Amino acid sequence: MERDMELVREILLVAEEAPADDRHRTIRIDGYSDALVGKHIELLRDAGYVEAELVRTETHGTVSGRVLRITWAGYEFLDAARSETVWNRARQQVGDKLGSVPVEVLKQLLVRLSVNALGL
Repeated sequence: MERDMELVREILLVAEEAPADDRHRTIRIDGYSDALVGKHIELLRDAGYVEAELVRTETHGTVSGRVLRITWAGYEFLDAARSETVWNRARQQVGDKLGSVPVEVLKQLLVRLSVNALGL
């Protein structure tokens, strides 16, 4: 499995929008299997971006995940990646290497593009 930063961003956006009393539902993202979403929630948890509840099925070992809370680090990345314009510019600059760029490098690029967009 390759890390999909588009999916990472979507999971964080969906998790942020979920009402506090609805945090225990499985996150589903159109165009992605529940197993792939679950694996990416696991990656986000491992990176310290979210606190999550993961459920593995016994038969296939697939993971489904529920984001319980976005952490400070998760919000730092999400705030840098939130703007569709900034995200698209970063994607253009990185090209087809988006999934293999270290997250900190991507975040630095997003912050720089955000600063430029704000004229600071």
